[in-house]
Order: sequence, then C-alpha cells, then structure tokens
Amino acid sequence: MNLKTSHSSNAQDPQIDERFQRPEPSTPSEHERWCYGDDVEVSEPENEEELIDIIENSAGKGQTLIPTGLGHHAYLGPPPEGKILLVSTSRMNSIVQYEPEDFTIGVQAGVSLRHFIQELATNDQELALDLDPQRDGTIGGLVAANWHGPRRHQHGLLRSLIIGLSGVRANGVRFKSGGMVVKNVAGYDLGKLLVGSLGTLGVITQINFKLRQRSEVVSMGLGFFKDPEDAFAFAQEFAYNSVEPAILEVFNPEAVAGFKKECSSSHSKDWPSEWGVVWKLEGNESSVETQEREIEALKKNRSASASGFESLETEDLSAVSRYLTQFSEPDDPFRQDLALLRFSLPARNTRQLCRDVGRIQKDSKLLSEGQLFSPLSGMSVIRLRGDRPALKAGLTSYRELAKEASAQGKVLFVGKDLRREQTYSLRADPNRALAEKIQKVFDPKQCLHRSRL
Repeated sequence: MNLKTSHSSNAQDPQIDERFQRPEPSTPSEHERWCYGDDVEVSEPENEEELIDIIENSAGKGQTLIPTGLGHHAYLGPPPEGKILLVSTSRMNSIVQYEPEDFTIGVQAGVSLRHFIQELATNDQELALDLDPQRDGTIGGLVAANWHGPRRHQHGLLRSLIIGLSGVRANGVRFKSGGMVVKNVAGYDLGKLLVGSLGTLGVITQINFKLRQRSEVVSMGLGFFKDPEDAFAFAQEFAYNSVEPAILEVFNPEAVAGFKKECSSSHSKDWPSEWGVVWKLEGNESSVETQEREIEALKKNRSASASGFESLETEDLSAVSRYLTQFSEPDDPFRQDLALLRFSLPARNTRQLCRDVGRIQKDSKLLSEGQLFSPLSGMSVIRLRGDRPALKAGLTSYRELAKEASAQGKVLFVGKDLRREQTYSLRADPNRALAEKIQKVFDPKQCLHRSRL
C-alpha cells in the first residue's frame, strides 16, 4: 500500500518564457504575432465601462475583435484575415467574492491561474480541474477554451463547475447568467454557451465557481503491458468493481517516455517502454485504503499478462500528474511539426478507437509523441509529429476516422503553416446552423473571430 498526502509536491517556480510576455501593455507578445500576424493591436481595459468603450469605438474600423487574457491560447483555431484588435482582460484581475464556508468564489476573467490556485490553497480548497501551478494563463482563457484535465470523469467538465458568468457582447450590451448560489435555477443557463466559445460570442468578464475541499489522501499507480488489449482489459476491471479512480488512462509506449522525462526518482528510469495504465485515487484515508486493497486483487488477476506494477513515490506522483494535465497542450506552440487531436465518444468505444488509431499510424508517415485513452470518460488525446505533407495527410485520415466512429473531435493544435487550412472541429457539426444563429445574436455586426466557431 502506498498512500500520499495531497499536499506533497516538488513543484518549482516556473521559468518565465519571454515569448509570451507583452513588452508593453498595448504591444502583442511574440507568440501573439506568431499566431495572428503583424497587423495586431492590444487593448487592456480595467473595467466593463472601458471594455464597452473599446468595443463601440472599434465599430466600423474593419478590425476583428478577439477577446484574450495573456494570449496563451492564441494557437486555437484558424487565424482571421486582416486587422486584429486583441481585447485583453489581464487588468481585470480581482477576486470579487470568496466564500470559503459556502465553497464558492467569484473572480474577474483576468485573474491569473497561479493567483487563483494560491488563494484557494489558503483554505485547503480547489477547483476540481487539474490546474497546474506552473502553468501561465488566466481564468477567462480557461473558460473560453473549455479546458479540462484527466479528473474529468470523477468531477465533471468545466461547465458543471460554473455557477455564474457575466460579460459583454460584441454590440456593447452586458449579459449575466447565474450568481453565487450553487443551486440556481432561474432562467436558461446562458453561461454554458460561453464555455468553450473561444471569444466568438463576447468578452467574459467574471466567472463564479463552486469549489471542493482538497483530498486528504491521494495514491497513484502504473501498470505495464506488452499488448494494448491487455492494458484495456485491466483498466476495464476498474469499472466492474467499486474502485472509483479520479484518473484512469491507458497510454502508449511513447507516453512512457514523457513520464520518464518528468519523473526524478531513480527507479522511474527503468520503467518498460510498453503500453500501460495509470490510475489515481483521492479521498479520505479509509476510502483510499479500501480501494487500494481492491486494486491489489485486480493486479493479481492480471499478473500473467502484466510486465509489472508501480506505486508512485511522492516526487513522481506530482510529476506524472503534471504530465497528464499538460498532455493536451503543445509543449512549444511555435512548433511546426506537431499536431494535437482530441476525440470524444462513448466510453465503450475507446478500445476500438485505439485499434483504429494504431491502424492509421501504421499506414502513415507520422510519428507518435504519445496517446492517452480514457476508458471511463471516452476522451482521448493523440500527439503526432511529422513534416507538413505527412501532417496534412494524417489529419485527413483522422477526420475520416472521426466520421466513421461517430466521434466528436477537435484539432487542439497544429503548426502555423497548416492552421489556415484546418477547421477546429474534426468532423462537421450537426448543430452548426444553430450555432451560427446564436453567434449572430451575440455579435450582430460580425466583428468577432467567427472562424473559431
């Protein structure tokens, strides 16, 4: 048995990447120029009144308005043509209301993720979203991109954690949904439309969340298998028992290389380069101990097909958690040889998706930088590496796969040279016409970044 307290961490102060820093308040960063081009301006309002003035004054100037925080998700979706005005909420960065006893918090969209995490840690609370303390960005950017991590199966997606949201539409009209009460049933939950809208419906200015107490104990383990079928069979055993992991992912051999780079313990270097399963348990000491005993029984049942099992030490537990959290984002958004794809389909079809991905990889010139499949949530992320022709051909194959598998999917990242040629969705959205009608209501003058819709 290997129990770890949730407060153990070997996180170091992150190094500042100057490519993401704006040299002056009104000057785009190197990353923003890379993604949008040179014809870019930046405005940083300090409140909603200034924001409305900026929106109204930009009317008729032929600029595309793109709501942003610090610009870390600028790579999402194809860039617009022509002049661009980045409307940054980075100066709207106050914690408006924090009620630890009620487990609720209201923050402005420009609050940094680091500040947010630190504030909640003072009361041993968290937003159940796998936030990385070493990651840059703002709360507004997190919501606009509908970011979520590997604990989504147990705690839900970002939409389920928001209890209130407000902002300004592209015509300067304010909107508000929900409040600071967890059970709020007044009217249609407009805020859910804004989650994942990538700035196509308006500028988010404030978000209210429901929180949770950080777990008393966490435990994490790995299992290695030569055959992916055996890895999936072991992971499926979790669903047939009373084990309720916060994280359960099946990973390919290339992902092991990623684990090893993050881990610092000496024995992690000896992990086999095979298919495997990673799981994480959370809760009080009694519940985690009970689930640990059940997992020990599952290990014995699968010992013949497994190459081995590992219980993660404290330093490796934090490192592997961070790797899983960062897996769906580019390690360097300036890369031209990388593509990141996310599939979402019924959990029972995840194993077949893995087989189909293996078939495509075998027939293509693309190299794998890692694959993660969640047999509980049905969410899968594929990291691919190749030159421009190989990536272009591979993306076509994966779009066909998404259609055949009736899976929803996103192109989370692709190099700058291919970005204008690729739609954000892997397959045609059956609700596209409805989405366009809604977008026109929020943006009647069509001045927002519509290509991200």
